[in-house]
Amino acid sequence: MLKIGVGPSSSHTLGPWRAAQQWIKTVNESKLFHQIDGIRIDLFGSLALTGKGHATDYAILLGLSGTDPEYIPIAEIENIVNRIKNQHKLQFNNEREITFSVENIVFNKEFLPFHANGITFRGFCKGKEISTETYFSIGGGFIVQEKDHLEEAIEITKKNFPFPINRAIQLEEYCEKENLLISDIVLKNELELRSSDEIDFELTRIWETMLECMYIGCHTEGILPGGLNVKRRAFSSHQKLIKDTIYTNPKEWITAIRSTEVKFREILKWVSCLALSVNEVNAALGRVVTAPTNGSAGVIPAVLMYYLVIENHEADNLTIGTTYALQVRTNCTENIFSEYSEIKTFVFDGKQTNLSFDFELEPMSLENKLKFSVHPNPTTEQINIDGELGDNAYYSIVSSTGTVLKKGKADFKAINVDDLSSGFYSLTIFEDGEQQSMK
Repeated sequence: MLKIGVGPSSSHTLGPWRAAQQWIKTVNESKLFHQIDGIRIDLFGSLALTGKGHATDYAILLGLSGTDPEYIPIAEIENIVNRIKNQHKLQFNNEREITFSVENIVFNKEFLPFHANGITFRGFCKGKEISTETYFSIGGGFIVQEKDHLEEAIEITKKNFPFPINRAIQLEEYCEKENLLISDIVLKNELELRSSDEIDFELTRIWETMLECMYIGCHTEGILPGGLNVKRRAFSSHQKLIKDTIYTNPKEWITAIRSTEVKFREILKWVSCLALSVNEVNAALGRVVTAPTNGSAGVIPAVLMYYLVIENHEADNLTIGTTYALQVRTNCTENIFSEYSEIKTFVFDGKQTNLSFDFELEPMSLENKLKFSVHPNPTTEQINIDGELGDNAYYSIVSSTGTVLKKGKADFKAINVDDLSSGFYSLTIFEDGEQQSMK
């Protein structure tokens, strides 16, 4: 599900790139590689109709040149493509030079019956076609051929995995039966395929790619490529949030963000900025982590960064074997919190330390400067307010997530709520611009 690649599309960029690599592997296995002196590529369906906008042609040229989307220096992409365009030469798999024109990539509007994203590679020797292979980019950077038997690729059985999973309900059942987290189940299955060190190495590489992507996106201004004159927005958004903090690299950047005061109303701004930064890097043929598609590549990095930097400041500073104290409280809006819970202690035993505490939290409260009551409560249609409210009093109704759903003048002492969904809400009265009371 998580694959490192180059944007802007997992199906229209990463998939065709992988298809070119697979075709080279096929002609090598069939001993045809050194005979090929000409290449033609036919794109079909969606790859042809939107391929230019998704840099499908670039991906093919880069794949045929022997580069890998996980490791190619991003700055080399334009250099390789321009060299092929200007010199009409292709370094086939970076091993031998053959004559090639970008006009050899043909955009066909018709669709192949098997899948909308079809791509055919043809290899020629002295004008004679000696190799023809068609691939289909099915999304997420995955490619298949019509002759593939996907259901036979991996037999998911108890013989191969301790927890064979074909459906999500099976994963849920394993968690309940074994009293394990989803991550525990997945890790035990993953250990059947590779070692613990290999898993940690690859997860670290994925996270570092995500971090670098966010860092680049937040520090790059200008216009996005593509001809639509779209201005990058993450740069200016990030400048307002980070303020004057000093840092020089992604690791220092994490510390810098932690040193700032992140108010409640700024949390979504940070998450949105981080997700947008990845989207902009993706749109500019930058390196991202497909999760599970390039189009959604910003979501997981942004949420992980929020947890690491804003929600969990000390996550990477805990020492295994050390006892720590913990208190929690809940918040509804920017300045309405429950009381802190009693102190709980735990011993940190690694990244997957499990905590299971029962906390008793006092209800959210605010010093009431203005006495008023509401009825009926609960209600489905209308709330009536009883109290001494001034002419400039107004109300605000806030959801449990801190979203303001309704606000208005409170002088009429009745609020219609029949358009709100069933749930718990806070009603706050303001007077003279100050928060006076909350129910």
